[in-house]
Amino acid sequence: EGLIEIPDLAFAFCNSLQSVRIPSSVEKIGHRAFFSSGLTSVDIPNSVRSIGDHAFRHCTKLSALNIPTSVTKIGKYAFENTGIKSVEIPNNVDTLLENTFSGCKELVAIKLPKTMRYIGDGCFQKCENLSHIELPESLAYIGDYAFLFCQITELIIPKNVKYVGSYALVTPK
Repeated sequence: EGLIEIPDLAFAFCNSLQSVRIPSSVEKIGHRAFFSSGLTSVDIPNSVRSIGDHAFRHCTKLSALNIPTSVTKIGKYAFENTGIKSVEIPNNVDTLLENTFSGCKELVAIKLPKTMRYIGDGCFQKCENLSHIELPESLAYIGDYAFLFCQITELIIPKNVKYVGSYALVTPK
């Protein structure tokens, strides 16, 4: 249990890899660590503080995800095009970078922490089944294309928002 990091590209393109239990000594999941693998489930321990860019991108069979409260940083494209259905962002994460959850067609529920300040460009774009999201009062920035092609029918913009990007919410016909 001395491993402190899952290195960049460690399990990328491992199509037969379905499940992984990360040791409790790991603090960082590297960039593209599980990119385009066959994961259906992952057990992320409460020791992990950082999830790298593209870490689980294109893990289309990954349907369940529990992000532990220890996580403070989630990289861009980290969960793009996965099969996750719901997710709760921990209180220690105040920024979601570009395309973090884009293309998650099965995503129906997301819970943002009360501390969320920044939703990056394309963060939830093409989450075709996402119909509701509650934005916290702390939110200051909503990036371009943040909710493009979601099914959101009502979006209440908090009073602290200083920027709403181009095409932040465009719903399909």
